[in-house]
Amino acid sequence: MLGAVLAVAMAAATFAPTVFGVLASELISFLRIERWQLGLLVSGATLCGAVFSLLLGKWADMMGGRQATISTLLIAGVALLGVGTAPGFGVMMAAACLAGIASGFSNPATNRLISEEFATGRQSLIVGVKQSGVQIGVFLGGWLLPVFAMWWDWRWAVVAFAAVPLAFAGFYSATPARVHAGREDTAEEPLSRIPRLIYRLAVYGFTMGTGMSVVLAYLPLYAEEVMGMSPGHAGLALAVTGLVGILARLGWARVAEGRFGSVRSLRIIALLAMTMGVVLAFGHQLGSWTIWLAAALTGVSGSAWNAVGMLAIIQILPTSLAGRGSGMVLLGFLTGLGLGAPLVGLSVDLLGVYTPGWLAVTVLFGLGYWVMNTGRR
Repeated sequence: MLGAVLAVAMAAATFAPTVFGVLASELISFLRIERWQLGLLVSGATLCGAVFSLLLGKWADMMGGRQATISTLLIAGVALLGVGTAPGFGVMMAAACLAGIASGFSNPATNRLISEEFATGRQSLIVGVKQSGVQIGVFLGGWLLPVFAMWWDWRWAVVAFAAVPLAFAGFYSATPARVHAGREDTAEEPLSRIPRLIYRLAVYGFTMGTGMSVVLAYLPLYAEEVMGMSPGHAGLALAVTGLVGILARLGWARVAEGRFGSVRSLRIIALLAMTMGVVLAFGHQLGSWTIWLAAALTGVSGSAWNAVGMLAIIQILPTSLAGRGSGMVLLGFLTGLGLGAPLVGLSVDLLGVYTPGWLAVTVLFGLGYWVMNTGRR
């Protein structure tokens, strides 16, 4: 049951960018905004978490994993309710920022909980399960949001998803606390004990976050505008990234805990992400089938890196630093998520093509590979 709680917390906390991507056409029409403003919504759902990530990580350590995870579920649910009921762009932006807080809190909270309650050797599976929650959200959002929007209107579609984390918060609050099985660290650990690999992970996370924000925000719109796909099929392309990402996160967590190790796994993920960027940049010359290839590569690469990165944090750091270490990595990742979408959206508005944006994303993934290929743990 705890695995389900962790997965829902991660899915709900990171669901807002999926809403903005899948419902892009509806939001642009209803709010009367440009593409770069749609990107700003994605920025709000990420940069607010980045700004407060270090503080949120400290709060997770102070509150403990259980209470921090419940708080994540509540904040995420309220934020999605705000997105679904916002009367205009200003309120929508505020709801997106609240979603960013939930996103920034989610990994420190859940990583702290895993570090408290799961012993080394049992952590890769539960990390894979909880990180797969993000991709489950992407898959269900890409699949069901267009359907619900057609049935009920896009607002009720978002509200329906908002009810899930609120229900899980109530349920988990009512269950008795588990006996901790992980490392028991009672003393306050100095931040100087955080190894250099954590800082390299933060830079790597920035490159992945920047690229993934662009893909999640504009892949469906790119499929519609350039490839001529219907909104339903464009949403399914994003759902494919989620479905593949679910399996990839479970698989990569096991591989990283085994022979490959975290650093080598992250290098391979960066190379696969570069391949995805090239496919998107030149796929329009080959046909719409390349959308499905790019979606699959996205799921197995950029969408899956979190499982390896979060496992590395839990394994490297003592429990008392799990929240703050996660906050440092999330600072890089969420900053990237916030910057990528509006910049590429602006480039598309100005140039009328997506190719320069996809190429820029490819270069960033290459930088991520270089970061994990230098230095020592």
